[in-house]
Amino acid sequence: MRTKKRKMSRPTSRIQARNNHSKKITLKEMMALRKKQLEDGDLPIPDSVAVDPYEICYKYLEDFRKTTLVGTETEVMCDHKNDWDENHPESAARLYEIINRIATLCLLTRCDVLPFETNCPPSDVLLIHSNDLFETLKRVSKIRKTDEREQEATKYDGVYFSRDTFKAAMRALTWTINVTKQVCQNKYHNGFALVRPPGHHARHEAFEGYCFFNNVAIAAEKCLKEKLCKKILIVDFDVHHGDGTQEAFYERNDVLYFSMHRYENGLFWPNLREGNFDYIGKDGGKGYNVNVPINKIGARDTDYLAIIFNLLLPIAYEFHPDLVMISAGYDAAVGCPEGQMLLTPGFYSHIVQLLSGIADGHIVMVLEGGYFIPSLCESTAMSIKGLLNDPCPLLEETGYVQQSIVETINNCKGVLYNHWNCFSVVQRFEYMPEYKINPHEEHIVAVKYFGEVEKPPYTTRDYYPEHSQLAIDDFTSFISRFRSNEANYKTYQGTGYAYESVVLLHAPDKKAHSYEDPARLMKILDLMEESQLTKRCIEIKVPKDRDDYQYCLEVHKDYFLERFMSNSLKPLHDLYINKHTAKAAMTSVSVLLTVVDAVITEKVTNGVALIRPPGHHATADKAQGFCFLNNVAIAAKYAKQKYNVPRILIVDFDIHHGNGTQDVFYNSSDVLYISIHRFDNGSFYPFNASAGAKFVGHGPGEGFNVNIPFNNEPMGNSEYLAAFLNIILPIAYAFKPELVLVSAGFDAGINDPLGGYNVTPEMYGQFIYLLKPLASGKIIVALEGGYNVNTTGYGMLMCMKALRGESVPVPDDVFAKYLNKNAAETIREVVAIQQQYWPSLNVMKHITNKVFHCRYNREFKEEIYSMDKFDVTDVEC
Repeated sequence: MRTKKRKMSRPTSRIQARNNHSKKITLKEMMALRKKQLEDGDLPIPDSVAVDPYEICYKYLEDFRKTTLVGTETEVMCDHKNDWDENHPESAARLYEIINRIATLCLLTRCDVLPFETNCPPSDVLLIHSNDLFETLKRVSKIRKTDEREQEATKYDGVYFSRDTFKAAMRALTWTINVTKQVCQNKYHNGFALVRPPGHHARHEAFEGYCFFNNVAIAAEKCLKEKLCKKILIVDFDVHHGDGTQEAFYERNDVLYFSMHRYENGLFWPNLREGNFDYIGKDGGKGYNVNVPINKIGARDTDYLAIIFNLLLPIAYEFHPDLVMISAGYDAAVGCPEGQMLLTPGFYSHIVQLLSGIADGHIVMVLEGGYFIPSLCESTAMSIKGLLNDPCPLLEETGYVQQSIVETINNCKGVLYNHWNCFSVVQRFEYMPEYKINPHEEHIVAVKYFGEVEKPPYTTRDYYPEHSQLAIDDFTSFISRFRSNEANYKTYQGTGYAYESVVLLHAPDKKAHSYEDPARLMKILDLMEESQLTKRCIEIKVPKDRDDYQYCLEVHKDYFLERFMSNSLKPLHDLYINKHTAKAAMTSVSVLLTVVDAVITEKVTNGVALIRPPGHHATADKAQGFCFLNNVAIAAKYAKQKYNVPRILIVDFDIHHGNGTQDVFYNSSDVLYISIHRFDNGSFYPFNASAGAKFVGHGPGEGFNVNIPFNNEPMGNSEYLAAFLNIILPIAYAFKPELVLVSAGFDAGINDPLGGYNVTPEMYGQFIYLLKPLASGKIIVALEGGYNVNTTGYGMLMCMKALRGESVPVPDDVFAKYLNKNAAETIREVVAIQQQYWPSLNVMKHITNKVFHCRYNREFKEEIYSMDKFDVTDVEC
């Protein structure tokens, strides 16, 4: 834990062989040789001298995951009710039913429930609101007559007052502040303030939309004032635009407000012009307000995921906040009459876990809207399960993205392009009147606003939408089916790891050295012991009598296996062989297949196979590139044959293309192979043209092979993350795998003698965080390459921490400058090639470098475009 500081291990040229695992066999001579080679420089591992690139890893070595905190009650906040309309949707039942549901699922027993002490002082309210507004709520809440309170409500848009409103609003605010401070102080990993009334519409001088005090904005401002954090990301997925939160921070750059909301070009409440995408902040806050207006109802999980991959995650990683606050409104969930969207409850666990790699996982969720109680309860429960690191449910319909969503995403990229480096992958062009637009490739950034804002006096009755009984029955039935599927409610069973010491016996002789050395794995084991991951993870024992030769035959030719197992293979320039090689390779296969057994049978949720020699270059009848048996390919075949897993995703981030794995599954549609690798136009190992982007699979496998081949300049964190967000995640979610295998080679990492790239160890942990929501959490990380022992050791350590849901730092250099031009070109090329197979990639367009305005002629109901300069909000595209 960070509260317990002691001297951490530093990168060293000596092999630290003091771990318990090395005592299982006699390796003294071999380890002494490795130690001497490293000290003499015969086995070069070129660490940086000027700046220690592993410094950030030391700080997180013993940073264990803490508990999730919940702040809620069933008393004061539930006393607030509408005295003149008992059917009002913002009712006490919302909170009662949520608490009952999460108690039924035993979620509260897995969290710490914060005890209530005293209300926050009035000065906290005044951080965001005026004193007049504070005093008004106190005064109105004291009015005894219902009709007089209703008359007061006509002054504000969409509110009601009861005699308990002030007490409830103060209690909701207090819970929010207390939970937020506890997480900021690192006493808890994350938290959820289950409160009502909601807050994100409350403005400095006005109550609005069921909201009185802006809980999230006040808590954020208080933590900043008290220096508990420096930067806060507020994500608002309530279906209504959080105009109050936007107003509070519109000129600030220490709070980034990101809102995804129904807008319909201004025709949806609150109908404000400033809810559109071109309102991106003012003065010092320009670029730090992100509105994502959704202009058609019926948006699904896949539409919101496109927003997350293309806008939210890139900006969030670049912003690099200390805290993520979520205005958690569930009125975009299926069945809510206010939103009329179709988000499934499972979606909410995905967005939580996709954000969990950011800000050390410090997320505070605060309840806002959500007015269809069955989906409200289930969505809230799924959010808490996401906070608890439980596996995310499989999502359906994660391919095609609505055209209106595509337009909105590209509009946002257009106005934010000059403010965020993460969008430098986008190509822009100058539109001329005579230019004919290709809508499949090009997009005109256009501002549309057709709304009108209501004026007081406001109506106080029957102003909210309601479903017919038939619709209610249909939506209730949908939620019932979701509840009845046990697969949606899996809990985290732990992270497993397997290792057998015999794999260390495969080593070069005394006269030679190889980068594929036992030291690679020894360093991982050493760090696991030092960080106590060996205690926090579950060791998976490999049965002594296990024989997996038959499964190797599913990938390799029998004559090749016979020669290999009889030690008849001849060493090559990229292979060394000793008398233990065959046994070590076969043991590595068994280790990985044992982890597959444990994950699929749910003895553990996810797992790590600590194996060597690596395998992804090994073809059916050839050993090459340090590889003899293709571990991951055999594991995929094994999972299909023994467990009938219908769809398996293999993600290979080793810097070398996994030509062997590609060959095995090139004609397969049930195994999707994605490789991100150094290509250099075919001049980088393994020197195969088939590692290029145009090699997409053959026959039934066409479209199920995705190569992301980088060329020329060294790539680093930003380039790899851009590839994950723009290519890997959209395709992976559309594929809907039920098992994810990661060929985890760390030779694209810093200081690797064979790679030449600059990916840092902590970035590998972020890759796992992004992949972990897939496949109901069934993800297995198998060691491939990586030839700097420190980079490989810390890289695998960060992957294991991510699997456990522990804090993993975000590298400081992520999107710190424009994306490497060659990387941007590669990403655009791969997207263009793969779009025909994966509609989820059709979001990426070339966009205009100017913004058009669309005026609306209400009389003739037509849109009129003009090439005005973008001067309405003083924003340049």
